[in-house]
Amino acid sequence: MNIYEIKTNPFNLGLYCFFEHNGREFYADLCFVRHADYNECMIFSAKNEQVTSWTELYCKRNIPVTEDALIECIEDFKMNYKEDQK
Repeated sequence: MNIYEIKTNPFNLGLYCFFEHNGREFYADLCFVRHADYNECMIFSAKNEQVTSWTELYCKRNIPVTEDALIECIEDFKMNYKEDQK
């Protein structure tokens, strides 16, 4: 099992994590989206713990804002990610 350093996001009060997969870095964020009234996990490309593109590579909605849910999203992303995605 992978170990992830999950932190609280001070901007949206959700959770976030930088992680690596196949030699690339990614940023995962899970939070309540106020204007839309649902929870959402999104994953983006990153480098040196900075998001390099806000184009979503993964999105899952209506899940609890918990560390376990964020880890599930990361693992789901890693199982389904294709290198040609940008």
